[in-house]
Amino acid sequence: MNAAIAQARELLPHFCQVFENPTQGESDFSLKVRIEDGHNVEYFWVTDVRRDAGKIHGVIANEAIRVRNVMLGDEIEVVDDSIADWLYWRDGRMVGNFTLRALFRHMPDEQVEKLKAMMAEP
Repeated sequence: MNAAIAQARELLPHFCQVFENPTQGESDFSLKVRIEDGHNVEYFWVTDVRRDAGKIHGVIANEAIRVRNVMLGDEIEVVDDSIADWLYWRDGRMVGNFTLRALFRHMPDEQVEKLKAMMAEP
């Protein structure tokens, strides 16, 4: 998983460039962020990503399990160093989501093939 996060961070400039200047067919930009609450850490997908006054904001898109300082539907400001992954859709195919790709080896082959068919390279 650490390698997947490193790859996502390395390719974050690509995400930012497409996010700032999407072409037709590029949409639904999301970021996976690390949230800390004391000693508890959890990763969340943030959707409805937008830039406002130079800062990135979005909405927590999954339920909290370990942390209590955010909840599903909360709007947050995304801190750059908290970003662990990203994704967007291009012409109906998912670009990014490196942390999901890291889980392929733990999934049934049929599920992996279905997911790979939905994905595109950055």
